[in-house]
Amino acid sequence: MVDNGSDWLPGWSEASPEDGDLLLAFSGNAILKPRDDWFLTWGGPEMGDSRPEALAMGSWRGRKVFVTELPDPGLPGFELLTLRERPDSPADLLNTGFQIWQWWQDHRFCGRCGEQTGPHPRERARWCSRCNMPWYPRIAPCVITVIRRDDRFLLAKSSRVTRNFYSLIAGFVEPGENLEQAVAREVKEET
Repeated sequence: MVDNGSDWLPGWSEASPEDGDLLLAFSGNAILKPRDDWFLTWGGPEMGDSRPEALAMGSWRGRKVFVTELPDPGLPGFELLTLRERPDSPADLLNTGFQIWQWWQDHRFCGRCGEQTGPHPRERARWCSRCNMPWYPRIAPCVITVIRRDDRFLLAKSSRVTRNFYSLIAGFVEPGENLEQAVAREVKEET
């Protein structure tokens, strides 16, 4: 494994979880977090006899990590957290898990013919056997820029946010735009 300075290494595998593998569990849009960790253990007592569908998403400190959805067990020692509630969270891991799981659930049926999709045999994709069409995770390219004059930075405040929250100029790249055009458009729109 390459040491990228992080405990988290994203990855894909068609493998199914085995007892002892780590499980990142969501319940709706919230993380089902055990008290002392971010993970449940596949086959652990908190799962009971349940073996839900789970997707490989990478490794944490060399151990395989899968993502799934579980109902809130209502057990002591668990809490439901949204992705923004904990500043000490491993945000890259949690966001990856959430995005992959949402994509997997959102593309259970082919967007072209309506046929139920299944896992692609060789890559991270859902596959429609009727259309021979792969459905990949969404990628949303974006830009963020710093506008600086001497020792001052320009910050923007969204009219949609009611609290005092300021950020750098940022936004998504529109189809057909290059990155420089996206920055220019976002600066014009947000200033």
